[in-house]
Amino acid sequence: MKVLLLVLSQLAIGLCAENRTLFQYIQGNSEFSILEGLLNQAQLSGALDSPGTLTIFAPTNDAFNKLTPGLLSNLQGVDTTALTNLLLYHVTNGILIAPLLTNGMSVTALNNRTFTINKYPNGKVVVDGSTVTGGDTILTNGVLHAVDTVLFPAVLSISQYLARDESEFIDLFSALNLVGLETVLREKGHYTLFAPNNDAFNNALGSLESLTADKDAFANILKYHVVNQTMFSAGLTDGMKLTTLQGTDLTVHIDSTGVHINNALVVKADQPLTNGVIHQIDSLLTPV
Repeated sequence: MKVLLLVLSQLAIGLCAENRTLFQYIQGNSEFSILEGLLNQAQLSGALDSPGTLTIFAPTNDAFNKLTPGLLSNLQGVDTTALTNLLLYHVTNGILIAPLLTNGMSVTALNNRTFTINKYPNGKVVVDGSTVTGGDTILTNGVLHAVDTVLFPAVLSISQYLARDESEFIDLFSALNLVGLETVLREKGHYTLFAPNNDAFNNALGSLESLTADKDAFANILKYHVVNQTMFSAGLTDGMKLTTLQGTDLTVHIDSTGVHINNALVVKADQPLTNGVIHQIDSLLTPV
């Protein structure tokens, strides 16, 4: 397998259609002008302009403009160390062209942090929640994949994130603790949690008292919200079935009103975490 990867990597460079380096390509494309400026500021442009074999997941200007107000300004400020670490998180040694990418693949970035690649049946490739919008630009010293979101290393597990965000998930976190599922979502793994927010629990107060009286039944309901694979929204398709920890399937519905999991609307998607992803939903899901 290693020999095959090496051959494919070398073949990619040998068939290079662009007689430019990674940095020259970034410099010559207006959609990467913010990235170009940050690379210059962090004194990393030379590394992407030198001979070698690198892969960069390059955020477009639109990706940087999606950052919360003030964050981009902070990146363009005086903290060069933080900026350098962030930019290095988007780059890895070696050539990662599309045929070499696999679902669940773990990649070590140049800042020694790891990120996960998900490759879905619909052809979408997602890197820690950021979708590849333009891939396999082969250059003289590597390959560039354009991505639609700036990558930040996840530091919290699903359980840790729920515990921290009391404004949205205090009821869900308490429920998971009650039935012993909190520890599962704290451990290593690849999970998707369709997470009912506090409003969803408030709307179900009438039935919750009877449900919680039977701890095993309530545990099954909560397990019905968890899928044992990492499914970012880019990989979801209309009519898709997702098998839950409870054992039965959820159905994805996508239409003009948004993404629905059974009858629940996804109100906030794609929170990447160390052991998977959270999609916030507006109602509890009940196994049929």
